[in-house]
Amino acid sequence: MAQQREPLPVGDGAGITVETVLQRWDQALNAMRPRSLSLEALMRSCRPVAIEQDVIVLGFDYEFHRSKVDEEQNRREIEDVLSGLLGKRYRVRCVLGHSDQTVAPRAQAQAQARSNGPVPTTTAAQPEPAIEDPLVRAAVEELGATVVNSDR
Repeated sequence: MAQQREPLPVGDGAGITVETVLQRWDQALNAMRPRSLSLEALMRSCRPVAIEQDVIVLGFDYEFHRSKVDEEQNRREIEDVLSGLLGKRYRVRCVLGHSDQTVAPRAQAQAQARSNGPVPTTTAAQPEPAIEDPLVRAAVEELGATVVNSDR
């Protein structure tokens, strides 16, 4: 049987980092399993990319995954699980991308305000083409679906 850990001491939230959340990520996924298998699967496609005060920012590679997790009921489930593991109430914000660069404007502005230093400009990485998503690939290969670029 897996050993249960006590919530990490996070005080007023000032000390929590992405690394702190990552230390508990597998526990969060396991705690999600009895609540919702599909939500647990969606959560495996993201990673914590930033902490903005009491908000944990989750980065996703695919818009579909991001939008499903960002649905109010799903987001609340994740907030409950993470808050329980971390010992303080946290909200979740879902963004497209797995790196801090894709979180840019708000997180960078907050970092600049804290340090009063210049904030480097970054360019968000382009998401992978939809055909790289295993679900989309299966739909194309097995069902004869067509991928349409909606940017046109």
